[in-house]
Amino acid sequence: MTKEKKAKILVLILQSIGCKITFTENSFTLTRPELLTDTMYQQISDHQTEIQNVIDSDLRLMSINHNKGAVGSQLKSFVNKYYADIDCDSMQGSFDKLDARGHEWCKEHKHKIISMMQDFALKNNLKFTYRQMLTIVKKAISDARKSFIS
Repeated sequence: MTKEKKAKILVLILQSIGCKITFTENSFTLTRPELLTDTMYQQISDHQTEIQNVIDSDLRLMSINHNKGAVGSQLKSFVNKYYADIDCDSMQGSFDKLDARGHEWCKEHKHKIISMMQDFALKNNLKFTYRQMLTIVKKAISDARKSFIS
């Protein structure tokens, strides 16, 4: 197996578990390192350059290390904008997963996101209908796509 193929598989694994990777000059950091085994961590370390090339060359995978304007970030900004008194730190892990999976995945699974956001709303005594939450999630996905393209 070539290093490029192995790097692509590692990136897909990171994306599937919702783990973001950030590269520095000679190292990298992960948002959820507890999900990786020592062997997996070593493989990522050994293939750091190839992983970076895979991420940079495939638009669908860029969200794994570029979270600016991704769906989770958009949803969090909506909550912070309209409900400043509500703490959404409990949702940060879910927002990170959405960011890592990318806007295409979110578009295909928006009903899961709606359910997640409705649970969050219920826990914080916010009243939303399904239709209202659908509109918010669609707006977050749309904004994420726009910021991703620009």
